[in-house]
Amino acid sequence: MDFGNYGTPRGSPASELYATEIHELHSRCRFRYEPLRSAFPSLTVSHYTDTDTYDRFDGVDLTPHNHRKYQPGSGWALGLQPRTSDREPQGALCEAVADGGATWAILRVGPFNSTGGYDWWQFAAHDALNLSRRLEGGRTLALHSHYVVGVRAEDGGVLGYPPLHMHHLHLVPSKPWLRYQWPMTGASWQQWLARAREVQGFSSYVPNYFALDMEGEVNDARAAGSPPLAWYLEVGVGFEEAPDHLSLVPSHQSTYENYYWVPTDGKHVHWYEGEMPSSGQLVRMKHHAHMSLLRRAYFVAGTAEELGLHKLLPRDKFGEQLPLKWPQAGHSWRWPSSIPIVDLDKLETLLLKRIDRLPGGRSRIICTLDAAREEAGGYPGYVWDRAGKSVCTPWTFRQGDPFLSVALLEWHGGRLGPWANESAPLPELLPMHTQWNLLFAAADGASHYFMYPAFLASRALPLVERALVPQEQAATQAIFREMLLVQNWRVVVPLNGPLGVRAQHFAHAVRRAPPRLLAAAGLVGAMLLWRCARRARRIKYHAI
Repeated sequence: MDFGNYGTPRGSPASELYATEIHELHSRCRFRYEPLRSAFPSLTVSHYTDTDTYDRFDGVDLTPHNHRKYQPGSGWALGLQPRTSDREPQGALCEAVADGGATWAILRVGPFNSTGGYDWWQFAAHDALNLSRRLEGGRTLALHSHYVVGVRAEDGGVLGYPPLHMHHLHLVPSKPWLRYQWPMTGASWQQWLARAREVQGFSSYVPNYFALDMEGEVNDARAAGSPPLAWYLEVGVGFEEAPDHLSLVPSHQSTYENYYWVPTDGKHVHWYEGEMPSSGQLVRMKHHAHMSLLRRAYFVAGTAEELGLHKLLPRDKFGEQLPLKWPQAGHSWRWPSSIPIVDLDKLETLLLKRIDRLPGGRSRIICTLDAAREEAGGYPGYVWDRAGKSVCTPWTFRQGDPFLSVALLEWHGGRLGPWANESAPLPELLPMHTQWNLLFAAADGASHYFMYPAFLASRALPLVERALVPQEQAATQAIFREMLLVQNWRVVVPLNGPLGVRAQHFAHAVRRAPPRLLAAAGLVGAMLLWRCARRARRIKYHAI
């Protein structure tokens, strides 16, 4: 299949990705399995039989010795029940050197036995692949490639999709609790760019400043009641060691389940816009979308108003036009949904004509994503997601530059999947993501890692809070931006970084301090000022 340039524009600071074959690495590994509690002490594994039990957190905790690592009061902590079997999952770690000289760490966890039904296997761990041992002595790891697959327990053969769907697996900066998230990624690698080019370039999720957490989910997408399949989860990370040492920033937890609803009947468009929070150069754009609902998506350096999309106000899953309705009795949160469109071809032609009239024309289209689906042997009548054709062009941006995401949506027309009840009607609504995950070389020489909600942009906020007066809108926007900063934004500066960047780092660190600590510091400061003022008055009195 044609996967474009994998979202990596020509001329970006990256070279060809994924040159090493998995089979080559397997030939150099000897996996020695041991119980998870000793192999990967923090790893948590849970299982849900289907999507309904997944939604209710009604699952089995396969690592009950680590149940305390879930955030207290969360769905995982309250809903998961300990496994009844005495059999504990096993784990193994292998390190191998590929032909090009790069070192790979390869993790295996299992074996797991699944029988289809689109069940859910969840994995999370601090210190992914035990990479922290490589950071001792002030070293930094330059991660250049990664992969995740399921392998057969009997012979280590790689399993495709179907049967196993690698729903997502991410390496993210460490945080207090083990949960699931997909933040937008930003980083700069000037200090080891030349070395990384000599190996395999860059992949995604490569923060280079402290040990990483691992989070992911896997589904057996066969029909329920299929023959048992014994398999291991395998994760590989290729890296090189760099001698520099970067300062650390305490991390915070954020969550990821950010979807919107798309009707399976008809054609629809979904758009959002925002402003770039930092300046830099695009290295790679990694998309996240459900191909069963996607026709094509665009990431444009422009605004909705320039393309006339601002007149198309989105509707929520209940069919009500935005602005957003906050939680009401009997309802969950109402998130923006898609907008029904009669003819996607005409809309796309109109959008492209309007882009052509903008300064720069088609060069304003930074990335395009075309859906990719195909039938697989043994499953007639079903189509399966593939990575999609992702093509990006070079892009250098400044803080505050606008961006626009436009997704053209329609259900592919086939059946839902062999895990679903064939006699049941197709759901009226299905969840969808249109996420653009930017990997970029930052212009200020620091590393930035953040999740950016597009509704924080000044143009989008009135759609969210239209009922508020301008002063309330500004206050709401400031509060949301401060929440974003506290929860998700990390700025990591090299020790020899510019003074201005170090000052920014210090300001972020102060603002991200716990509120109680800031309140206490403010109280102590006020008391000191009061005492100094009293002392000054006494000195003046005695002088008189």
